[in-house]
Amino acid sequence: MRPGLADGYYLKGQIEYFRVVYNQVDNPDSTLRAAEESFRAAINREPRHFWAHVFLGRVYGQMGRLNDAQAEFEIAVSIDPNDPSGRLELGHMYLILGQVDKAVPHLEAAVRCYSDHLGAWMSLGDAYVAQGKWELARQAFRRVLQIDPGNKQARESLVRAYR
Repeated sequence: MRPGLADGYYLKGQIEYFRVVYNQVDNPDSTLRAAEESFRAAINREPRHFWAHVFLGRVYGQMGRLNDAQAEFEIAVSIDPNDPSGRLELGHMYLILGQVDKAVPHLEAAVRCYSDHLGAWMSLGDAYVAQGKWELARQAFRRVLQIDPGNKQARESLVRAYR
């Protein structure tokens, strides 16, 4: 890795992030801080590095810094509004933060591109439930079950959507 290249810092941050996600570290907090520093270094060198913003948002989510995560996902979507990954991350974060009306358009855009993405459909179904759009919620949960018939969470959510 050549120092100073945005992608080098991005890749270093990605390795650190995935070490935490896959439980391969003794001290996740320090590894997440190192990942944050790497992604920040990538962004300092290339402010419009879409994936560095996405992964920095994921790091902030892991750290519980949800508003910071939201801000990074918003930046990513502003860089490339057509990339479904940024839209999915932002929609999911809006949902977590209780901003359901903001979440739905991003989640709908994500499932249009990721038609088999279980998490996107589950989040969209949850958002529809929060809006009281029961039939749309049931359709989303049914889609999860079409993709993964044994999905217990989708089955339970579908039952609740009929109440």
